[in-house]
Amino acid sequence: MTMKRGGGPAREEGPQVLICCADIRGLEAADARLPGRDGTAGSAFARSLLALAAREFWGLAALPPLAYAPDGRPFFPGEPGRHFSLSHTRTHVLAAVSDHPVGVDIETVAPRSERL
Repeated sequence: MTMKRGGGPAREEGPQVLICCADIRGLEAADARLPGRDGTAGSAFARSLLALAAREFWGLAALPPLAYAPDGRPFFPGEPGRHFSLSHTRTHVLAAVSDHPVGVDIETVAPRSERL
């Protein structure tokens, strides 16, 4: 797993974000610490990675309850100042947390044909 705290050059003010990424190749949803929304390993490990990031960034012992916006985006309904974003593929998961709106996306790069 990789964790990176960002926000540009070292400074005391301005948005801070913690980004965590994990390789989940060979793991099953049952191996994750928390269940996912749709039963896939990616969903389960994304939520588990969110719990780790929330503990590291905000000091939360447990995740607040999650709700879902009409577009499917998860959020903490009782925590309007805590923002996060999740993304997953079959092989990797990504979580970002911040006190400001944040968004992340992860994609698998497919090999290209030599004819292109």
